[in-house]
Amino acid sequence: MMTEEEYATAERLRDRFAGDEIVAEAMRIVAEFFADVDSLGSLAIREHARITRATVRNDELDGFLEDLRTFFPKA
Repeated sequence: MMTEEEYATAERLRDRFAGDEIVAEAMRIVAEFFADVDSLGSLAIREHARITRATVRNDELDGFLEDLRTFFPKA
C-alpha cells in the first residue's frame, strides 16, 4: 500500500537510478519471475499465502505485479 506521494517518490527514484547495476538486476528479476500471474514469483507468492493461510486476491496480485513492472520495467 503506497500513498500517492510515496508512489511519485518511487517513480522519481526509478528514473534517478535507472542506470545503476543493482536496478538492472532488479529489472531482470522482475522480468524473469514476475512477468504475469503464472510466473514463478507469482506462484511463490500464492504458495506462501496458502501455507500461512493468508488471502491474496487476484486483483491485489495483479496490482502488485503492475507496480513491480512500473518501477522495474524491462530494459
